[in-house]
Amino acid sequence: MSVELKMRNGLFFARCTLNADTNIEMWGIVDSGSRTTFLTSAICDRAGLKYKGKLKNIVCSHGKSHRNLEVPTYRSTITLGNVTVKCTSPAYDGRLMAGEINADAILGTNILCNFDGRLNWSAGTGSLEQMG
Repeated sequence: MSVELKMRNGLFFARCTLNADTNIEMWGIVDSGSRTTFLTSAICDRAGLKYKGKLKNIVCSHGKSHRNLEVPTYRSTITLGNVTVKCTSPAYDGRLMAGEINADAILGTNILCNFDGRLNWSAGTGSLEQMG
């Protein structure tokens, strides 16, 4: 299974599904530097996800650890291509936009580890090929 990627403003996006009582199609930013998949607070509310608790330690992309941030987390099930992952997703306030694409997720390695990625920066295209 191949998942087509689109690039906007230097970010690669993939279509994925948040599985809830009603499945919600959404865009996710491909971020192989993130260990987990993050969701917007708005999509968690819209999907009626079950609140799990607060995450107290976040490590940003620049490597700095931020303690006592009290980031809410939710139980989530996300499908990318034919891969479905159940996880605990930290939620962030805000919306990530690039061009016409609004993203409700940052896809981390807890789901991306199931794919080989191909990125063509000059063409602004890419794909995730499901492994195994």
